[in-house]
Amino acid sequence: MANDDKFKKVISHAKEYGYVFQSSEIYDGLSAVYDYAQNGAELKKNIRDYWWKAMVQMHDNIVGIDAAIFMHPTTWKASGHVDAFNDPLIDNKDSKKRYRADVLVEDFREKIQQKINKDITKAQKRFGDAFDEMQLLGFPLKDPFILLTEDKKDETFSRGLPDNVGKVVTIVGYLVTVKNTATHNGKSMYFGTFIDRHGEWLDTVHFPSIATKYPFRGRGLYSITGTVTEEFNCINVECLSMYKMPIIEDPRYAESDTVTRIQKHEFRNTKKAREGRDPNASISSKDHTRTTGLANG
Repeated sequence: MANDDKFKKVISHAKEYGYVFQSSEIYDGLSAVYDYAQNGAELKKNIRDYWWKAMVQMHDNIVGIDAAIFMHPTTWKASGHVDAFNDPLIDNKDSKKRYRADVLVEDFREKIQQKINKDITKAQKRFGDAFDEMQLLGFPLKDPFILLTEDKKDETFSRGLPDNVGKVVTIVGYLVTVKNTATHNGKSMYFGTFIDRHGEWLDTVHFPSIATKYPFRGRGLYSITGTVTEEFNCINVECLSMYKMPIIEDPRYAESDTVTRIQKHEFRNTKKAREGRDPNASISSKDHTRTTGLANG
C-alpha cells in the first residue's frame, strides 16, 4: 500500500510538470501505459543524444547503424543469440522432474516475501499506534521502551540510585524536558528530566564540557553514563557520556531487512517476560499526566 501511494505521487508530480501523461487519458486511459509529455519527450531525446555521443561519436573505432528489427534467422545464430540465450534447468533426481532455475528462485522469493509481509503486519499492529502518536503529538502515550533496538544489560533504574551514590552507573530514560542555564563564566549547562522503564523520574546534570561533547538530540530515549550524586536529599546523575538510542523503524514504511531486527526485538521481550519483567508495562496514569503536561510545556 505504501509503495502504491509513492508511485501515485511520482506519477502526479511527473504529470504536473509535463513529463508523462496516461495514454489515451481522455478515453479512460490504459492501465500502466503512459505517453511522454512535452518535457518528457525532450528529456528522452537528450538522454538518447547523450548516449549516442558517448558511445559512438567519442570513439574513432565505432560507427553507428540503425538496423531493422526483423532479420534472417542465420543472423541471430551468428550473433550468438540462439546458442547463448537459454533457460538453465535443474533436475530433481528424487521426483525425476526438471525445473527452470529462475522459476525456483522466484517461488522461493515469493515465500520469503509472504513471511516478511506477515511479520510486518504483526509488528504494525503492535507498534503502529506508538509511531502515530510520536508523529502527531511528538511523544508516545504508551511505553516508548518497547521501540528500542538494543537492550542494556547493566542498566540502573531510578529506584536503585540511592544505593549507588558515588558510583558510576548507566541509566536509560525517555527525555521529558531540559532546562538550560549558564555558569558564572557564561558557559551553558543543562539539567535533564527523564523517566525510566518503570515510569519513575530521573534527573541528570550536564556540565559545560559534557554538554558540548554530548548534546541533546531532541525528544527520545537516551543512554546516560554518569556518577550518582546526592545534594539536599535530591538524587542526580552527573553525566559523563550520553547518546540517543535508536528505535525500530515504522514497520509500515520499513525495508524488508527491518523485519529481522523486529524479530530479534520480539525475542528479547519474550525472554524478559519469562524472567518476570514485563516489557509492555505502561506508565501509571499519574505519571502519564505529568509527562503529557511537561511534554506540551
